[in-house]
Amino acid sequence: MQDHNPVGLPTSNNPCTSRCFLPISGAQFVNVAPNDLDSKIENAQRLICESLRVNHSSVWQFSEDNPDLLVLTHAYRDSELKPLPSRSILKEYFPWGQSKLLNREIICLPNTAKAPRNAATDMESWRQYGIRSTLAFPLSVGGRAVIGALAFGSTEERDWSDPLQRRLQILALVFSQALDRKVAETASFRQAAIIESSDDAIFSKTPDGVIVSWNKGAQRIYGYTEAEVVGKPITILFPPELLNGENNILERLRAGEHIDHYETVRVTKAGQRINISLTISPITDSNGKTVGFSGIAREITERKRAEEALSDMTRRLIEAQERERARIARELHDDINQRLALLAIELNQLRNQRKDLPPEVRRRVHELLKQTSEIATDVQTLSHELHSSKLDYLGVVQAMTSWCKEFGERQELEIDFKNHDVPKVAQEISLCLFRVLQEALNNAAKHSGVKRIEVQLQKQLGEIHLIVSDSGKGFDIEAATQSRGIGLTSMQERVRLVGGTIAIESKLMGGTTIHVCVPLVSKHGSQRAAV
Repeated sequence: MQDHNPVGLPTSNNPCTSRCFLPISGAQFVNVAPNDLDSKIENAQRLICESLRVNHSSVWQFSEDNPDLLVLTHAYRDSELKPLPSRSILKEYFPWGQSKLLNREIICLPNTAKAPRNAATDMESWRQYGIRSTLAFPLSVGGRAVIGALAFGSTEERDWSDPLQRRLQILALVFSQALDRKVAETASFRQAAIIESSDDAIFSKTPDGVIVSWNKGAQRIYGYTEAEVVGKPITILFPPELLNGENNILERLRAGEHIDHYETVRVTKAGQRINISLTISPITDSNGKTVGFSGIAREITERKRAEEALSDMTRRLIEAQERERARIARELHDDINQRLALLAIELNQLRNQRKDLPPEVRRRVHELLKQTSEIATDVQTLSHELHSSKLDYLGVVQAMTSWCKEFGERQELEIDFKNHDVPKVAQEISLCLFRVLQEALNNAAKHSGVKRIEVQLQKQLGEIHLIVSDSGKGFDIEAATQSRGIGLTSMQERVRLVGGTIAIESKLMGGTTIHVCVPLVSKHGSQRAAV
């Protein structure tokens, strides 16, 4: 006679017999499709309840919407009992029971009316739904966190014997394993669906850089099908000049580093170069050993084109601005300043040659001569600020030295300018650094409240560094960034256009430091160099 009931439990024919069987087995829950598991569990609950002559069985799991809530997911209930709410939350009806179960404790109450005093809410729920005896098990797999609960209830008082508890605990373990597999498989299916539907290229590769998986987004971006690339080295996507870059990437990944939003160039099956933003992370096994790498690549070719177009427009605007500055500076120097000089000469001649001028008129002529000289000085200063001829003919070091001296005298500031090992640099870079210096010193003079400012210009490892610092009032960088002042924006745009970086450090009453770093050769710079 075939044994259909390997789990030893009392049967409906003899519920008090200590060695009988239920018509279910753990094997029935092995390799069950996720979509079929719910009906399997509820059928098993019915069979158990009929065999044990109990009236109720419930399975509770953590909610997908709120992982802090245990909700009723499977139930068998005698039709004569009051139905349960469709979306029951365990802690609302059985808070004492939930705390016990989450603490991995089995709840066994032959008489629910004799539950502890702190289980008052639970007792009321049992009374309301006609349960006079209950047995509940936490659901957990392999010592991991509790994933749910399995409970049985009877409308009559009953003794839940130790053998019976052990056998039902086996069923709880079977349910735990089945539900855990369902959650994992559902998550895997959902992840696979997300990967396949993503517009981004999602792939994985071995520690040696051999492609293992390849989604449809990767096929759309690169043109290769999964069959064409799996088993091939990832370097088939690299342009020749970047082949060594894969070794650098692998070394960083093997060291446990994550690569985030790394912008680079790849080649499609058709030979077209595309810009991508790459994110790669290590894949580790249960022991923490790196067994591969997963990557996400987003094509940013259009974004790069838009950025280049914007940069080109910004560059043209700055060039136009500089041309206009130079024109106005020449007009001020060659025309307005010369006319003011002639006016000053004539006023001086009038004062010296007309001895018969009344004292009041002579004093007024003297005042006008003084004012004319001051205006001429201001015009000359404005001309130099708009366009530095020294920058054109003497180079960035001499131009900065001279301008720091003149600016310090006008503002009554001590400007400590130091330079070291500064070579010839492209005119575009010289102009960028000079404009940043002007803006930084003007801001410091207006807002820092100090009388001394330090400026450093030096070469380091193929880069030019400009550092302007003071120990003044400082400012809120975040607020200044959000306000997007013209001065700050202008500095950032100028530095970006020559391929450099700008860092601003400041804190209230702690001073300000502006650090600009630009490569010696700008990728957009002209070939003209200044000493």
